[in-house]
Amino acid sequence: MWFFATVLPLLISDAVPYEDEHWRCYLLLLEITKYSTARVVSSSSAEYLELLVMRHHEPFRICYPQKPTPKIHYMVHFPTLFLKLGPLISCWCMRMEAKNSYFKRISQIGKFKNLSLSVTNRHQKLMCSYLHGPVFDFWELESGPCESFKITAYL
Repeated sequence: MWFFATVLPLLISDAVPYEDEHWRCYLLLLEITKYSTARVVSSSSAEYLELLVMRHHEPFRICYPQKPTPKIHYMVHFPTLFLKLGPLISCWCMRMEAKNSYFKRISQIGKFKNLSLSVTNRHQKLMCSYLHGPVFDFWELESGPCESFKITAYL
C-alpha cells in the first residue's frame, strides 16, 4: 500500500490540477508520512514536520468539514514525539498488526469449539516449521507415485 501511495502522484499528476485542495492535502500527507517514517531525525526535521502538519490541517478542515478522526489529530503530536523518542518508526505497531492479521485470518477459516486452542495450535505448528526450516523440508524426499502437497498450506 505504501508503494502505491508513493507512486500514485507519478501516475495521475497530469490529470489532477495542482491547485486542487484534495490533491494538495494528499501530497502533504505523503510528505508527513515520509518524515514520520524516517530512520534518522534531527531537530530541524522535527520543526519542518510541525510546519507540514500545520500546512496540512488547514486545508484538510476545509476539504473534509466533518469532525476529523483521532489519527488526524495525533499528527499534531508527531514533532514532540520526534524530539522525545527519536525516529517514530522505531515505536510503530506495524509488526504487531501484521502478526494479528494471521490470527484473524485463522479464526475466520473454520468453526472451532475452542477457538483460542485451535489458533494457538496452528500458530505453534507454523512457528515450528519456520524455526526448523530445512529439517521439515519434505519436498526434497523422493517417493513413489503419490499426491504431493505443501505442508505449510495446512498451518
